Amino acid sequence: MSQAIYAMALLCFAIAQPAGIFDPSTDARKKRAQSTVTFRTEPSFYEAPTEPSTSEPPGGGFHQKLILACAQLSLGVLALHLQSMLLLAPPTDHWCKRPPEFANESAQDWKNAAIPLGPDGRHSQCAVYRFPYVREQGASTPAGGGPAWPFSGPEELPCREWEFDLPDGVSTVVSEWSLVCGHAWRLRVLRTFTHLGSLVCAPFVGTAADRLGRRPLILACAVAALAGAAQTVYAPDFFHFVVSRMVVAAALAGCSLVSLVLLFEVTSEASRSRYVCAALLGAALGSWLPCLLEGLTADRRTLAIAFLGVAFLHLFSFVGIHESARWLLAISDVVASEKYGPSTRLSVYFDAEVYRLRRQRAARTLAKVGPRSDTAASITSLGLLVVPTFWARLVVLSTVFLSQLAVLRGLHSCGHRESSAALPAWHTTALLVPRLMGLCISSWLLDRWDRTRALGLGIAIACATLTVMFFAKAHTFDIGAIALSELLHVSLLTNAAVACVYSLELYPTYHRATGVGSTFALTNFVTSLLPLMDNYDLAVRQMFAMSLAIAALVFLNYLPETKDAKLPETAFGVPSRISRRYSLSNASRATISTLDAGCRQQNEPSED
Repeated sequence: MSQAIYAMALLCFAIAQPAGIFDPSTDARKKRAQSTVTFRTEPSFYEAPTEPSTSEPPGGGFHQKLILACAQLSLGVLALHLQSMLLLAPPTDHWCKRPPEFANESAQDWKNAAIPLGPDGRHSQCAVYRFPYVREQGASTPAGGGPAWPFSGPEELPCREWEFDLPDGVSTVVSEWSLVCGHAWRLRVLRTFTHLGSLVCAPFVGTAADRLGRRPLILACAVAALAGAAQTVYAPDFFHFVVSRMVVAAALAGCSLVSLVLLFEVTSEASRSRYVCAALLGAALGSWLPCLLEGLTADRRTLAIAFLGVAFLHLFSFVGIHESARWLLAISDVVASEKYGPSTRLSVYFDAEVYRLRRQRAARTLAKVGPRSDTAASITSLGLLVVPTFWARLVVLSTVFLSQLAVLRGLHSCGHRESSAALPAWHTTALLVPRLMGLCISSWLLDRWDRTRALGLGIAIACATLTVMFFAKAHTFDIGAIALSELLHVSLLTNAAVACVYSLELYPTYHRATGVGSTFALTNFVTSLLPLMDNYDLAVRQMFAMSLAIAALVFLNYLPETKDAKLPETAFGVPSRISRRYSLSNASRATISTLDAGCRQQNEPSED
C-alpha cells in the first residue's frame, strides 16, 4: 500500500508542475534555425527571453549529420563494449578435468564415474571424488576391489582444472582463465574494472576537452580505444586482459562524452534536442546487438578481432570532423570560429559574437599581447570548484540519473525472461521497437514541454509501472510481465534522453564537458555501490529507488528552466545568478570576484 501511495504522489506531483506552454509564433523562428532568445549580457545567461538571436549558429547540414553519425557510432561501440560480456563469458556447463587415465573415456562416462551429484540431482561443477576409485551399482569402492567405502561415500575434493562444454577450438574468457567456482570472483572484478575505467576517465577527459578543444580529445580517445582493443586480442594473461578492457572503456566513454557535447554545440536550438535523441539511438542499438547474438558461441579472440575492426572504423569516422565553433567563440578564437562556423551567406547568425571578438582581437594585436590569456582560463577552472551552482546541478542531475538506474536494477537488459536462457531472435528483435519509440517520445517531449515537467512525468510513470509490477507479481513469463517490463524500459530510456539534453543545456560552453563528465562519473560511482543492497528484500530495494525518484522530483525545482533559453558561454554569468539564492562564504565571494574581474578583463579591449 505504501508503494501505491508513493506512485500516486509521484503522478500528482508531476502533473501539478506548470505546463510548458510556449508562443506558437516561435515555430517559424525555429524552422529558420533561429533562436527564440536574444543575445544578452553575462548576468542574464540563465534567463529565458523570447526575442530572436543573431548569435545562434544554424545546424542541420552535412557537417552536423556527419557528427551525428560519429556520435551514434561512439555511443554504440561503448554500449557494445559494456554489454560484450554476454558474448565473451556466456554461461557454460563445466566439470573437473579428466586425468590422463580417463583420456579415452567420454565426458559422460567420466562424470558418471568421478563427479558427485548435488542436491538437485545434477553433477557437481566444482568437486570430484578422490582418485583412484571405481563406482559400480551405486556403491563406491577403491580401485582393485577391497572393502566398501563408508556409507557417507568417497572423499570429495575441489577441482583444480576444468573442462567446458564448448566446441573444439573455441575458447571463452571463462574457459581460458578458468573463471568458475572458487575463481568466479575474478569475473566480477573484470566487470567492475570495465565500468571503473569509464567512471574515472570521464571528468578528466571533460576538463581537457574544455581546455584543449573537442576534436583533439575525441581523436586521442579514439586512438587509445584502438590500442586497447588490439591489446585484448593478444592479452597473455587475465591481468592484461582486465587492463586492456579498462582502457577501452575509459577511452570510449571519453569519446562518447565529448562527441555528444560537440554534436550539441554545432546544431541549432531548433534541432538540438532531436539530434541528441538521435545520437542515443546508437547506444540503444549497441546494447541490443549482444542480446541478439547471446546464443552464439564464438572464440574470444575472434570476437576481439571483430571489435578491433569496429574500433578502427570508429577512429576513421572522426577524421573529417571540425572543432566546435561555439567553443572557439567561448575562448575568443575568432579566426578558427569563422573557419569552422557557418558559411558567409548565413553569417547573420554569427555576426554579433564575431564583431565583438574581432574588436577584442584587434585591440590585443595593437597591444602586442597573446591571442588568449591563460590566467583568465585558469581562474575560471579553479573558480568553478567554489561555485555552489556547479555542485548543486551536479548533485541534482546525478540524483535523477541514479534514481533511474536504481529502478532499472534487477531488470534484464535483454528483456524479461523465464530463465537464464537466451530469448529467441525474433523476440529480441521485437524488443528493439518500443525502445526506439521511447527515443521518439523523448524528442517529442523536448520540443513541446519544459524540461522539469517532462522529467517529472517520466519518473512518475516509471515508478508507477514498478509498483504495478510488484503488486501484480509480474515475475512470471507471460505477456503481461513482458509488457510491463518493456514499458519500464521505455520510460527509463525516455527519461535518460530528456535528462541528457537538460544536462547539456545547464552547463556553460566553457565547462560543459567538465559538468556532464562529472555528472556521469558521480552517477556511476554511486551506482557501483548499489550491489551492496542485493541482500535486502526486493520491496526494500524498490522503496529505496522510489525515495530517490521523489528526491529527484523535489530537487528539480531548484534548477532553472532551459527550454528556449540563451545558452551560457562561460562561468562568469553564474555567480550573478546564484548570489541571490545562496549565502556564500568570504572565501567563495573573493574567488568569484576574482573570477568576474578576470573574465571581464579578458573580454575588454586594451587601452593601448
